[in-house]
Amino acid sequence: MTLSDRLANRISTVPDFPLPGIAFQDLSPVYTDPDLFEELARTLADAFPTATHILAVEARGFALGAAVALAARKPLVFARKPGKLPGEIHTVGYGLEYGTDELTIQQKALGAHAHVVVIDDVLATGGTLIAAAELVKRSGARLAGFGVLVELIELGGREKLAPAEVFSVRAVKN
Repeated sequence: MTLSDRLANRISTVPDFPLPGIAFQDLSPVYTDPDLFEELARTLADAFPTATHILAVEARGFALGAAVALAARKPLVFARKPGKLPGEIHTVGYGLEYGTDELTIQQKALGAHAHVVVIDDVLATGGTLIAAAELVKRSGARLAGFGVLVELIELGGREKLAPAEVFSVRAVKN
């Protein structure tokens, strides 16, 4: 069985969550399988060998980003929601499949030397990852690409992230 198939066996789709019409991809069961979780982290780490830093996106990207950073032996940086980080920060607003939000990063977390891969669990419309990429840019760093577990291809997120590299373990029609 492929890694993509093993991942699919652990995902459940929750209709109409958090709003009517949304088919939420619940990856919580993935994290209950340590062997699968470790292999997924290693696969994402290996997909970006030139990256020097891992940027994990709040909130569901935190666990995955931490595991990828450990597997890659690279520094981990967090992209957080507003009001969660002390000191001087960069802030970017973005649209979600079901609303709007903001991401922040500490201004000194990355610098011109950094080559950053952005890690999140799901790529849907691309809004969150576009915001994360803008945070990388505002920090003076370079973007290595995006790594996700699941890509919802019908929502067109990959196209919005072009020409950046996008690596997904599993691409699905929603």
